Amino acid sequence: PELCRCCARWRSFALAMADVAERFLASVESIGALRKVPAGRLADAEVDAFNDLRSCLIVARKDVSALDGHAVDDMCHVLDFIMRRSQKKASVGRARECLGIVLCSDSWLHAAQSNTDLLSSLKELLADNPEILLKLDAAVPADVLIRPAQIAPRILAEVDVASRSALERQLWSGKQIMARSCCQLRFPVPQRCSRRSI
Repeated sequence: PELCRCCARWRSFALAMADVAERFLASVESIGALRKVPAGRLADAEVDAFNDLRSCLIVARKDVSALDGHAVDDMCHVLDFIMRRSQKKASVGRARECLGIVLCSDSWLHAAQSNTDLLSSLKELLADNPEILLKLDAAVPADVLIRPAQIAPRILAEVDVASRSALERQLWSGKQIMARSCCQLRFPVPQRCSRRSI
C-alpha cells in the first residue's frame, strides 16, 4: 500500500530518529563505561565519547523524544559528564550547546532537577541563558514521569532482563514519534492511509 506524502515523510523521519535513538543509547552506554577505562587512556576516551554524544544531540535537536527512555541515574551521569567537559576551555561552548539540547527534553530536565548538586552546577554554568534557567526552575509535567515500562508491561514481563531496557527505550521512542503523526501512524501500518493536509 502506498502512503500519502505526509505519512511517507513521517515514516522516513521516524526511521531516522530510531537510528538516532540507538546511537544515543550507545553514546550513553559508552559514557557509563568510562568508569572502567584506565587512567592513561581516559582523556582520549572522554574526547571520543563527548564527540559521539554531541553528534547525536545535534541530529536529535529536531526531535528530542529520541533522547527519552533512559534511567534517571544514567541521565544524571551524562549531565555530569557534560558538566565536566565544560570545565575544559576548548569544550565549554560545545558543552553548553549539548546542555541546551538535552534540557529541551522534559525527562532530562526532570533528571537534572532530581539532583540538587547537579542542578546548582547547571544553573551556575547556564546563568547567562534565562530561557534554560526558567526551565530548570519550572516543574516538569506529570506525564513525563511515566516510565517506559508502563507502556507495555505484558510484553516487557516476557523479555529477559538484559534486553528489557533497550526494548523499553524503543517502545518509548516509537510511541512519542507516532503520537506526533498527523495520520496517527500505528504499527503495522494500515492498508489505506487517509490523506490529510497539514
